[in-house]
Amino acid sequence: MPRRIAPLILLLFVFCIPGRAQQAPYVEPRHSVQTSLTTIRAGAGSQANQLIAVLSPEKSIKIYDAANLSEWATFEVGNAAISDFVFGKRAPVLYSARTTGQIDVWDITKKQKINELSGSNTTVLSLVEESQQRLLAAGFDKTVRLIDIASGKTLASTGSMQDDIRAVAVVSSGTRAVVVTEHGWICYLSLPSLNELKKLESHNQTLCATFSSDGKWMALGGPEGTVRLWDVEAGTVRSTFEESKRPITTLAFDLKNRWLVTASADSIVRMYDLSKNTFAKSFVVQEGYVTATSFVNPELLWAGTSKGTIKTWRIFDTPPDTLPPVISFVQLGEPTKVYGTSVRISGLVRDKSNLKEILVDGGAGTLQVTDAAERDRIQGMVTRAFVLDAKLEKVGANT
Repeated sequence: MPRRIAPLILLLFVFCIPGRAQQAPYVEPRHSVQTSLTTIRAGAGSQANQLIAVLSPEKSIKIYDAANLSEWATFEVGNAAISDFVFGKRAPVLYSARTTGQIDVWDITKKQKINELSGSNTTVLSLVEESQQRLLAAGFDKTVRLIDIASGKTLASTGSMQDDIRAVAVVSSGTRAVVVTEHGWICYLSLPSLNELKKLESHNQTLCATFSSDGKWMALGGPEGTVRLWDVEAGTVRSTFEESKRPITTLAFDLKNRWLVTASADSIVRMYDLSKNTFAKSFVVQEGYVTATSFVNPELLWAGTSKGTIKTWRIFDTPPDTLPPVISFVQLGEPTKVYGTSVRISGLVRDKSNLKEILVDGGAGTLQVTDAAERDRIQGMVTRAFVLDAKLEKVGANT
């Protein structure tokens, strides 16, 4: 009987094989929450703590749990409005800058303010954690300052740049900073001195800019809907994407540098494959247009909208594998063998995804697992062959 069953199992399996995985990333909507905000003007995600912070017009920062978008905390700053904020990369803190120049340090575990830095007399437009001891603050006065977190003192500063600063980032393993300005100037600064190393002109107006997590890439979004991908070290444009005809509102790299996510005033979120420099996927956001976005982990993208909604999506290279592995037995012992101390069991296991481990009867006995022979492989499936000599409980007639 075992020899008659085996062809039947194989035949059923052949007709149930799923198609090959699609090349575009798989986007799965997760959660959505309507905040009390009319518009989410700015936001940040914490990879270390899996939190999302958004800027409220009521001079406060609202923090949400990225897993389910439940409201986690609210930080009130008093009379002065907040101009920018950033999560600490290692310590569980959040830094927020006021329009009056002060910088507040919040303990996000205790949900309270633990320090206040005197800052300067100018509004901080962009705030970046340079290290656990220092912050980079780009101001309305078109300068960049390096601030000691413990004392609040300015350790170094630049002269006034040509125009307003759009973004600042630390690159090259912490040895340099890159500053992007509104009218396309890209300035490289040494750290910690902030001496100018070189300056490039992109000849394009910049509305928003972002950097990859490893500092190798930067993306600049313009008012005409164009996104330019730059190689930071080479100082050259690698790719230009022109899918949108409306202004680019925000940009984000995924944490593994697989995709660049762009959002524009047409309410469309677009994804680009960085390995191929090609368009990969797009989807529409119904609740206004996206004003802030980033990844809080390799699979979770969040976005805040112009109508005060926060949304999350899970993103994968391919759709999740929801089909169980298929087992095909090739041999279930020898039917003619009446007496024996063991029986040989062999077969094939096939799955759409990689197979981590094969166990027979909970792992009893010595199992041999190999790649299946070429004749047993099916395109698009991972196939492994297994052989097990299982000991019998007693010597005699066994079934």
